[in-house]
Amino acid sequence: MDRAGAVAARPHPRAAPPATLLSLVAKTAALCAEESRDAVVLDTVNSIEELTTGMSRKIWQKISTLPPAA
Repeated sequence: MDRAGAVAARPHPRAAPPATLLSLVAKTAALCAEESRDAVVLDTVNSIEELTTGMSRKIWQKISTLPPAA
């Protein structure tokens, strides 16, 4: 695929990026454990939030390095 084809295949700049979906995963995990006092559940939710935050940060770093769409 040539460079022009790669640029054309990019999603619309206003489309919800995967980072948004990761945020929803973290919030869903937090809501599921909201009333829990179980240490394992709370630790797991904390791990999910840390993982999704880190992945989201990396995705936004990659997006910021893309050249502007023509």
